[in-house]
Amino acid sequence: MSRKLLLLMLLALLIGTLNLASRVEKAKASGTVYIRADGRIDPPDAPISTVDNVTYTLTGNITSDAIGIVVERSNIIIDGAGYTLHGSLVEKGFSLSGISNVTIRKTNIESFYSGVYLNSTSRTTISENNMTTNNFIGIYLSNSLNNNISGNSVTKNIDYYGSGIFLEYSSNNSVSNNHVAESGGYGIRLSYSSNNILRNNLMTNNRCNIEVYGYTFSHYLNDVDASNIIDGRRVYYLLNETDRTVPYDAGYVVLVNCTRITVQNLNLTKNGQGVLLVTTTNSTISMNNITANNFVGIWLDEYSNYNSIVGNNLTYNGYGIFLFESSNNRISENIIRANYYDGIQLWPSSDNTISGNEVTRNNNGIVLGYFSSNNRIFENDITENNNDGIGVGSSSNNTISRNNITANKWHGISLSESSNNILDRNSITNNSQDGTLLCLESSNNTLVGNNITNNLYGISLTESSNNSIHGNDIIANNQYGIQLSVSSENKIYQNDFINNTRQVYDWSWKYPVPPSINVWDDGYPSGGNYWSNYTGTDLYSGSYQNETSSDGIGDAPYSIDVNNTDNCPLMGMFQSYNVTYFTLPLVAHSCSVTVISNSTVSDFAAPIWIEHPEVIMIEFNVTEEQGTTGFCRVSFPTAMMNGTYHVFVNGTEVPYILLPCSNADYSHLYFTYTHSTEGVIIIPEFPSFLILPTFMVVTLLAVIFYRRKHAT
Repeated sequence: MSRKLLLLMLLALLIGTLNLASRVEKAKASGTVYIRADGRIDPPDAPISTVDNVTYTLTGNITSDAIGIVVERSNIIIDGAGYTLHGSLVEKGFSLSGISNVTIRKTNIESFYSGVYLNSTSRTTISENNMTTNNFIGIYLSNSLNNNISGNSVTKNIDYYGSGIFLEYSSNNSVSNNHVAESGGYGIRLSYSSNNILRNNLMTNNRCNIEVYGYTFSHYLNDVDASNIIDGRRVYYLLNETDRTVPYDAGYVVLVNCTRITVQNLNLTKNGQGVLLVTTTNSTISMNNITANNFVGIWLDEYSNYNSIVGNNLTYNGYGIFLFESSNNRISENIIRANYYDGIQLWPSSDNTISGNEVTRNNNGIVLGYFSSNNRIFENDITENNNDGIGVGSSSNNTISRNNITANKWHGISLSESSNNILDRNSITNNSQDGTLLCLESSNNTLVGNNITNNLYGISLTESSNNSIHGNDIIANNQYGIQLSVSSENKIYQNDFINNTRQVYDWSWKYPVPPSINVWDDGYPSGGNYWSNYTGTDLYSGSYQNETSSDGIGDAPYSIDVNNTDNCPLMGMFQSYNVTYFTLPLVAHSCSVTVISNSTVSDFAAPIWIEHPEVIMIEFNVTEEQGTTGFCRVSFPTAMMNGTYHVFVNGTEVPYILLPCSNADYSHLYFTYTHSTEGVIIIPEFPSFLILPTFMVVTLLAVIFYRRKHAT
């Protein structure tokens, strides 16, 4: 090789090295670059050039540990020319505030807290930029109007709550043809923002692809059509539509001011809401799989009334179903499982029906909050939730009935500052803390017919008064049957307290607070409560209306503490049954038939004679240790069977006592028998024109008891 050629090669290498050094040096700027209002670039050696103070072009990469570029000048173009603006995850890439008509294009913007930040900025265009690995937000508009966000690639935002493109309190902007992917938080998020246009955006594999959010959604309407694609499915944002079925390819559904829309058999995942209804009525959301949506699976907002939410699978959302100011909706037969917050939550919403749902492993199962009223929650299976099975806060006149509430970590049912609610025939078992909690001045609630077993507290009253707690079938095997703290004037009667470690516990014994003084019986003959540790007898009751025989009520009071006494303790467990009977001319009457018995009572029924529906019978089984003596006191409206009665035990008529406390309103029958498993039937004395031959009665009873013994 000639010396001349070698020298040329060395010279070229030296020049290349110097150019590289110069380029790297330009990339090492560690402070903020300013485009000042007067057009200057500050510092002047920053790798940005301009010849007219209108178009500014990057001439090299910029690395900054502060804000990358602060733009203070309006009516300019910033062309990145493919160079990179690189940060340290703690500040903004581009920051624009209070200016207008700026274009930022063709720049790689990476590793900032926010890639592009627009505050109170208008008529600005952010286009053809590549934004990646920014910590919180790719493009952030706050209080900004009439801007254009188009053709950008926004990927791999890091933060769990961040967004690829985030509009907050911003209106009349256009967001189009952007690709937003792999965000740890949201793809595109609109919060308290209205009249924005979203077109042809592609959102893929974001934790949450799209969310529309605002406390009053009807004030934040946007134009979002099906040209937007999320994970291969279309966005359907319907406004003022009627009688339409959302197509099968929907991946996100918003219904605003719509009527009779059907949303069914869709797979909706990874969005702020799976389905959002705003002022939408008479629509059906059914048989959808709605999972991994980051805030709410199904959200009904602002007077979305008379809708049906039926048979959906809602799992791994923030909330499963959320209602805000929405009434007369039906929520039934849904599987609502493993949602981060609550399975179902209602904020001031009324007259809704929630029934037949499986609600399990959520933070709370079902929550009524902030003045929800007149809702009916019944026959739901509510299990294994982290806090409360059902929580009621500052709400009234709701009915909670026949729910299975099991193995929740805190409370089965929690009432806080709530009144006039009915808790009826719920099974509340194996909850870690309270079975039922009435607290913070909850008053005038009724707890009736519930089965409350194996909890820390069966029922806990804290600063609660004037509640009625009666007819609860079993309060059993709890550490405390009822726990009281500054709670007086409650009426507690006809409950069964069985084998609780402490039947009643008043915290005034431990802390210097006033004792709780309550009423523990309903007088005679209704009676008080059954206490499994009561040691009194029932030989006769001379103190009650000159009774001369046993009547199912103990002869001596049951002392709870120095301030509380059950004056009429029951000798057997109390059970109540709802019965319908007829009087001529076929007028239906609903009533309660109650049984006090030292036997286990099962298979209660009250059939009518079909040909003569004014004739009714009472039948049930009684079981206890063989050879022991059992008793029943059966009470029912006198008009139900009006007259003389026949009592049969296993087909054999036995004597009974019509207790002297019986009157024109209620009859009380008392009879005894010898245990194994016995079938009891009570029939009235038939009028002469309805007399059955003896062999027909005996045959009827024999058939009944044969069927019972051979039933599987």
